[in-house]
Amino acid sequence: MSKGRIYLLVSLAAVVSLVIGMIIAGSLKMTPPSLALNETGEESLVYQEGRGENLPLNFADIVDKLNPTVVNITSVMVLKGESLSRSPTPMEEFFFGPDFFRRRPGEGITRKVAGSGLIISKDGYILTNNHVVRDADQIKVKLSDDREFKAKLIGADQLRDVALVKIDAEGDLPAAVLGDSDKVRVGEWVMAIGNPVALEHTATVGVISAKGRTLGAENVAFYNYLQTDAAINEGNSGGPLVNVNGEVIGINTLIVAGRENLGFAIPINMAKKILPALMKGKVTYGYLGITPQEITPELAEMMKLPSTEGTLVGEVQEGTPAEEAGLQKGDVIIEFDGKKVDSRDTLYNIVAETPPGEKVKLKVIRKGKVLELTAKIAERPELQEAEGEREGEEEVEGKIGISVEDLTSRLARRYGYPEDVSGVLVVKVQPLSPAADAGIRQGDVIREINQVPVENTRQYRRLLKDALSKGDVVLFYISSVDSFGNLVSRYVAVKLK
Repeated sequence: MSKGRIYLLVSLAAVVSLVIGMIIAGSLKMTPPSLALNETGEESLVYQEGRGENLPLNFADIVDKLNPTVVNITSVMVLKGESLSRSPTPMEEFFFGPDFFRRRPGEGITRKVAGSGLIISKDGYILTNNHVVRDADQIKVKLSDDREFKAKLIGADQLRDVALVKIDAEGDLPAAVLGDSDKVRVGEWVMAIGNPVALEHTATVGVISAKGRTLGAENVAFYNYLQTDAAINEGNSGGPLVNVNGEVIGINTLIVAGRENLGFAIPINMAKKILPALMKGKVTYGYLGITPQEITPELAEMMKLPSTEGTLVGEVQEGTPAEEAGLQKGDVIIEFDGKKVDSRDTLYNIVAETPPGEKVKLKVIRKGKVLELTAKIAERPELQEAEGEREGEEEVEGKIGISVEDLTSRLARRYGYPEDVSGVLVVKVQPLSPAADAGIRQGDVIREINQVPVENTRQYRRLLKDALSKGDVVLFYISSVDSFGNLVSRYVAVKLK
């Protein structure tokens, strides 16, 4: 046999061996596992983590791969008595409208909330949004093969709107592969899979439109979200946002009502980070106790700051780590525990991820001088407690008959107020209320309550509550803009009926 023939046979054997090896490796699905919990001997959750390889699939392959891991979730709530008339949380109002919990005739009503979920482990752990399962009396999960199970809520994080539920099914379940959302680039193709408006396992395609998006909602951390133009609708909440490798990079969470192609997803890395705490049933966050503000170019110029980087302290809450550390209104936090603070969202994120009880160094600018303070971070108060306080404040506002908002620079320009006017803007006055009888109108600015200056809605509600605890008459100092554009101010005494 000639040497050339021998070399040819050896080369063919090598190629055949390589092909066979690739087939065997592919059939074994050798995806490295990752433990969600640290090594403390506690129950651990194992999920599949993507390798981040650039092996793009076509869209049909992605659907075939992910559909078995996407579930339909139905939460059932039985609302009775006072619960029917409670104010919706910001998340509930965002998704279900302000009338979701309005009182109805009869003893009680049953409400159903439909959403999606993602199987992340073969033994039945499922990720979804907290607003899909919050306050549910019963959680039902339907798999892609039409099997249905009752699910148990394992843990929930209201602040990040993530929840973990579990079902007990016979045999191993298909589990999704979780990717690395930090590596996502704007412009990448993505697919959203879920159950919009009861249309099960709907797949839509788009791109990553932006990263690190921040949206405003009280008591909900709408920051660092992935933005996509892949269609997301009611019922998609909790379903996966998937890259071209078939790896989950986000949890579809919200849309901007009345706008097309504006969907937002929680980065999967954020969910992975809190999985250990979700397994324990509770997620804790650090708490400083300030009202942070972004620094605009105008504020930087007026306060003689070197740049717009940092976070302005708008208010220091009483009895908080911030007060104990010596932080003052007007301070600018530029460094937290050795980490640079370039914006309000950066500070929010760093504080939230700091373990309660830990002491940290704060570097602040105060009247042109750089100071260093030490703060002992506390645990963020339960959101349920905060909501209870807000409901009490809303009840106090209801006695007067007005609703207010912070007077932002945008609202001040809209209503014609000079920049030096501070207070809260009246956005609604109830007909025949004490405020309406006293002549308070929508668009007025409340600047003082019982001769104490009002700076924001939080302080306004505290002052109003205190004033009503001492008597049934409250003295307001109010400004308005007349038809000629002039600022007109007056004192108004409001007496409860």
